[in-house]
Amino acid sequence: MQTVEISVRLLHRILEMERTLVLISDEMEDFLSAHEPAFLKKMRSAHREHRAGKTRSLQEFLAAYRKSMGRLYTNGRRDYLCRIKLQLDNLTQASRRASWSKSK
Repeated sequence: MQTVEISVRLLHRILEMERTLVLISDEMEDFLSAHEPAFLKKMRSAHREHRAGKTRSLQEFLAAYRKSMGRLYTNGRRDYLCRIKLQLDNLTQASRRASWSKSK
């Protein structure tokens, strides 16, 4: 593998593009969700339950969430959203490393 030097200006433009892509992907996900019939049905159902007082505490929710995430990872499966989150985390970390090394 060969190391290629790039200008600081190009690095800044690449990082700016990465941030823009993250924002666009968030907006696209919101747009697609807002037009997905199954998602809209779940949202309406959740709204009815909330208005009816069918809620649970944050502690109960977090306990259930952690339990479900534990099953997800212990079974060796990662769904689509987990893969996206991992990719975005990796991009964010790479961006921070580039910013840190530039400031040295």
